[in-house]
Amino acid sequence: MKKWKSFIVFLMVLVMSTTPVLAALPFQDIKGDEWYTEPVNYVYEKGYMTGMNDKEFGPYYTLSRAQFACVLHRMDGKPEVNYKNNFPDVDASDWYAGPVAWAYDNQIISGYSNGKFGPADNITREQIAAILYRYAKYSEYPNMTYGNIEQFSDSDMVSSYFTEAVEWAVGVGIIGGKSDGTLDPRGFAGRAECAAMIQRFYVLQNSDSVVSLTSSVTEVPESEDGMDIYFYAQVSREYESVFLVDDDTGAVFCEMLDDGQYSDSGDDLQNDNIYSCKLSYSAAEMSDINFSAWATTEDSEISMSNTIQITCLNGLNDTEIENMETVDTAINEVTSSQEFEAMPLDEKIDSVGSVIEEMVNQDKIIEESVSYNQDSSLYSFEYSSNVLGGVLLEDFDELENSSTAENVQDDSEVADSEVTESIVTESEEPVVGERRETDPDGGEVGIIESSEEDGDISTAAESSNVGNAIIYYAFDDTVNSSRYPNYTTMESQWENKGLNTTLDTDVTVNELKKIDNYDVCIFSMHGFYYGAKSKEQPVMCLNEAASGKKDKAYEADLEQHRIAKVNDHYWILPAFFTNAYPDKKLDGVNIFSETCLFMGQGGNVDYKLANALTNAGVDVLVGFHNSVYATYSRDMMKRYVDDMLDGSTAQDALNDGIETLGETDVDWFKKHASGKCHSDAAYPILRGDGNTTLINSEILNGSFEVASTPVKWEKTGDVRVVSQLGNLLPSDGKRMALLTTGIGSAEDEYIAGTEGSVLSQRFTVPQNTTSLSLGYDVVSEEPTEYVGSSYDDKFAIRILNSDNTVEKEIALETVNTSTWYPMDGVDFEGGDNTIYHTEWKEISADISAYRGKSITIQFVVYDVGDSIYDTAAVIDNVRLS
Repeated sequence: MKKWKSFIVFLMVLVMSTTPVLAALPFQDIKGDEWYTEPVNYVYEKGYMTGMNDKEFGPYYTLSRAQFACVLHRMDGKPEVNYKNNFPDVDASDWYAGPVAWAYDNQIISGYSNGKFGPADNITREQIAAILYRYAKYSEYPNMTYGNIEQFSDSDMVSSYFTEAVEWAVGVGIIGGKSDGTLDPRGFAGRAECAAMIQRFYVLQNSDSVVSLTSSVTEVPESEDGMDIYFYAQVSREYESVFLVDDDTGAVFCEMLDDGQYSDSGDDLQNDNIYSCKLSYSAAEMSDINFSAWATTEDSEISMSNTIQITCLNGLNDTEIENMETVDTAINEVTSSQEFEAMPLDEKIDSVGSVIEEMVNQDKIIEESVSYNQDSSLYSFEYSSNVLGGVLLEDFDELENSSTAENVQDDSEVADSEVTESIVTESEEPVVGERRETDPDGGEVGIIESSEEDGDISTAAESSNVGNAIIYYAFDDTVNSSRYPNYTTMESQWENKGLNTTLDTDVTVNELKKIDNYDVCIFSMHGFYYGAKSKEQPVMCLNEAASGKKDKAYEADLEQHRIAKVNDHYWILPAFFTNAYPDKKLDGVNIFSETCLFMGQGGNVDYKLANALTNAGVDVLVGFHNSVYATYSRDMMKRYVDDMLDGSTAQDALNDGIETLGETDVDWFKKHASGKCHSDAAYPILRGDGNTTLINSEILNGSFEVASTPVKWEKTGDVRVVSQLGNLLPSDGKRMALLTTGIGSAEDEYIAGTEGSVLSQRFTVPQNTTSLSLGYDVVSEEPTEYVGSSYDDKFAIRILNSDNTVEKEIALETVNTSTWYPMDGVDFEGGDNTIYHTEWKEISADISAYRGKSITIQFVVYDVGDSIYDTAAVIDNVRLS
């Protein structure tokens, strides 16, 4: 690292030389050498914030919600406002009435759940994050980078309602940690803090110098010391150089390159404005470093990215696993006995408590971690390995419902299920193609066999008409369950309606890392709360039995407290989904959870699980507050999915279920059953976009401007969103979609026996639509030396009918048949250094014959003959007219 010392000095000179000259401020309490001097100067000069009086700015005084509304109103140029009486505590005569009304009308600031605004309330750091997040969307701010808040010691203090906004504020650098490593989300923000946040936001929003840093991994097991980690800095303008640095010291690790030489620099594509590098990870040297990217221009301007911390995981050694097995065995010997089953609860508490105490004495359980939650009858603790453990003293049914219902009415409008059963709580037991590479410069040519006579490959999605669904069934042993036949019936009925449905009865931790493969996901398993009373979290309880071998396989999730071991089974905590699905990976997924307590209990709505999933990109999610009767939750879920299959929006489908089955499960019980019902009524809550449908009535994100990934589109293989490719720029806006035959990190991606990628979207053609239009450009290494040969990569645009078979092909480009033009500025790794493209083409296809019908627009690019010389296609501005 010594060779970089001179460069560090150079960067410091750049920083010093680019520090703006500050104008004289009228405030006596703002000195020239304080950290807040420049931000205060900035907001004062811009007119966004004024002083408390002519002589005082009050840097450490708090700011009220009304004052912050006024600041945003000034930032937006003080637009005219038509006052509306939205809040009982905001009068038309109040000095802040106009800005508050403007912020509310534009969905930037909302009120409290009691209907009030709280104008005089001090504003918190997480509230500022949420307000700026909404303002960013309102002002069409393009940088939607999300950071990892788990790096802060008090990340669990972020209110679930504000989690996504805080992750964004951290990701784009508006909010950072304090000197003690905390985020202090609920702390009141001082006026100087507000000035700094506003300056960072405004500079980022109005600058073309945004730099966003990501990495291939954020956690490295200690056993993987020496593992290559790839860093990617996405920039929005041209820079002279980009460097990966230690954010705290400025020490440079390496220069980041945009050269497309993946094997050397880790860069996927040349000149796509994503700079890359790879480092060999050393736990001893890098475990405590905050990485950031610094980009410099010829004019000595520096732009800095967000920070990323790579966590070194200790892993579980053999001794730790053996100790956990000793604890589990000792507890099981007590809890599995018939004597234990017959004990009253107080004796069970003492019996298990004695075992835990003995394990503490043997240093196999951490003494300070032991807690008994009387409300849930749950012992929670940490093993000596810091893995979360627990013992649930009573069965789910005993805890959630002390009485059973009798004499259920057989009402056909209650459910579509063919199985009628007694009322129970949610928890009660009622009854790849092979790839061949060939070298064009020598050896025998091995053509990849195609499935069609014209040399094309079959690229129809593996789904049926509507999409793919998964039912994660983890309630019980299906062999002896009377609950299970309901789900086999659903599976069959949904298949007949065109929803390709998988009934998973062996739900594991790893299975829950594959949700992104589906359009509809059903959680059918027990739900509960884990932890001491003050630290409870909603969890999903799997039927997967724990073991030493599985503990080793799941060591990262166990070590980071993303899963827990309770009664020798794995329980899923909210952090599991946050970690498993970064970068909005669950975009396009719709979830319905039957689990109890998914949305909290006892009147305290809890969005921890829901937010973890919606922050991961889930379009819409429905879950229940309180413990819920199984028949009510299942029938609600069945009707909800059926309605969406018939074209309803998520909100309309849920409303229909509520109208038919009752607003709560108690309402339903009173109508359809006799006997004593539970006292805490369960009811469904929807989070996300209530306008979500399974089949769109328009093209969504056809401009690809929404995010840095192709959200709202189905994708297979190497599909991305880029701002440029060499000298090729989007035909519309700032972003375009890219499909390749497998380049760089995606070299081994392939479809149906060859490398390639598919991008598609299903929609119902509106009655007034006549055409589908778009722009595309195909880029390939194979022209012109292989024209007329067996190396004939293809790009096709197809319309698929409701059966997912090709209805018509509206464009086809091939190496042998298309016209190619030389292109500069990009070179795919492998093949040769020449590259050609078709140039941008604008096409329009008549789709009036499909009005009112469901069709799919599908783009596919794939190799024919070899996988060394690559081909890519860019697509933009897909629209209906």
